[in-house]
Amino acid sequence: MDLAALGFAVLVALLASTLFGLAPALHASRVQLVDGLRQGGKGSALGARGAWARNMFVVAEIALAVVLVVAAGLLSRSLAAIAAVDLGFSPDRVLVMQTTVPVRPTVEDAMRGTKFYREFLPQVRAIPGVSAAAAVRGLPTQVVSNGGYWIEGGPTFDNLGIARTPQALFTLTSPEYFKTMGIALKRGRDFTDADVAGATMVAIVNEALVRQSFPNEDPIGRRIRCGLDSPEFMTIIGVAGDVRTSGPQRPAQAEIFMPYEQHPRPGSSLTLIARTEMADPLTLTETIRRMAAERNPDVPMQASTMDQTLQKANATPRFQTFLLVVFASVALTLALAGVYGVMAYTVSQRVPELGVRVALGATPGHIRALVFGQAAKLAGAGLVLGIALALASGRVIRGFLFGVEPTDSTVLVSVVVVVAVATLAACYVPVRRAVRVDPMVALRAE
Repeated sequence: MDLAALGFAVLVALLASTLFGLAPALHASRVQLVDGLRQGGKGSALGARGAWARNMFVVAEIALAVVLVVAAGLLSRSLAAIAAVDLGFSPDRVLVMQTTVPVRPTVEDAMRGTKFYREFLPQVRAIPGVSAAAAVRGLPTQVVSNGGYWIEGGPTFDNLGIARTPQALFTLTSPEYFKTMGIALKRGRDFTDADVAGATMVAIVNEALVRQSFPNEDPIGRRIRCGLDSPEFMTIIGVAGDVRTSGPQRPAQAEIFMPYEQHPRPGSSLTLIARTEMADPLTLTETIRRMAAERNPDVPMQASTMDQTLQKANATPRFQTFLLVVFASVALTLALAGVYGVMAYTVSQRVPELGVRVALGATPGHIRALVFGQAAKLAGAGLVLGIALALASGRVIRGFLFGVEPTDSTVLVSVVVVVAVATLAACYVPVRRAVRVDPMVALRAE
């Protein structure tokens, strides 16, 4: 928070305090001496208008609190739905190391740069506790490249007979990528060390691409090319399971996996990943860094885990949920404070009346029902208005939700119960005071 934001917050707080304190001050300045003496210094000069205004403010507080609590509940359920999504891979115990081999931005130097990974990956796989290791350009949740692709045999056409280019994500990998990430290889084979520059160009596609371009046939053996870097056709050698590469909120997209040595990228880097048997994969960081420095001291490495990478990918919805939960909690606290204030003031003003009721035989249960009834009316009006506003604002929040509708009945019912119980709980102290009114003391004071 900078000084401008802090100054703005302080200014708004001062203006709000002045504005909402002005009305009671003006009313108090208009009190007539005779009326004040007649009320014994206890009454309010605002009368029915003052009571109506107080009640309306409390209803508005409750309504706004309901809107925010509903939004917070919807985002919380949405965040839970995101966490429950099957991503198509297993992020547990996967070490992620961002690496860059410094080479000049030419294809020839990029091809020499791939030599580092080809020679270094077997060393990583030989480390005790490492079950698989690979290198990749285009880690899940980190889309690096995409574009159109073409199937050998001619273009595809839409319903209007117009040629169109289907779209896909492009991912460069080393052998063992699917094993390291826990991605199912449905058909065919993985890349091998023989899939290098100069060898037959090959590719692996995912099931989403098969559904998109090969709905009724086996893609193995078919040839495909893409707009990544080469006009050559690649032979499809395998079909991998779908991965939500663009994030858990989006369905799996068509994806083409290619051997990184057949597609050297000038000035690019690869991410080194290793599946470990350790509860904390980061314990292998220094070992891998030391081994890399022995081979090439100019290769930087930034370590994290796949779980941390997913947390970063979900940082925005998680932060939005956190903010709304905080705002909803503050709004609900203010609403409860308003309910308490109004009910406490009302009870203090009705002490003579309550004393008469008790003297005439009213039981504590009757007194409780009287005070709780007034609070229930305020809560009911606030809840009805708040739910109506929450439903009306559904279009605004719909774009932030995943796996849950703005009209989710579970959230709406839960909010109604929570706000109703909290509002009645705020009346506990005023109700207790009302029940303890001594009729003799109240009438004597009157």
